[in-house]
Amino acid sequence: MPSSSTHLYSFSFKTKFLFHVKETGEYKVELKVREGVFNQLYVILYFKDGESVTLSLNNTVANVEFEHKEEEVIAYVSGTAYSNMTEQEILNNIEICLLES
Repeated sequence: MPSSSTHLYSFSFKTKFLFHVKETGEYKVELKVREGVFNQLYVILYFKDGESVTLSLNNTVANVEFEHKEEEVIAYVSGTAYSNMTEQEILNNIEICLLES
């Protein structure tokens, strides 16, 4: 039988997300990912107050505190994908949602 080898493409880049909340306070941030796109995925979110959370394929939800109604968050996105994609294509396969706690 012929062996099928899977090529993995590594990526790592920095981007920004802008979150709007109705009220300051505690929220859950959830990583939603299109299935079958990534072998590994890590998204580290850095908030202005120094707080950071790490989301991954195995750990998709984290609690965060919003001190402002509008917060710009720096995100480091890294991992491996089954196809070679641009940063924008990677971001199109990722969704970061806010849920009220």
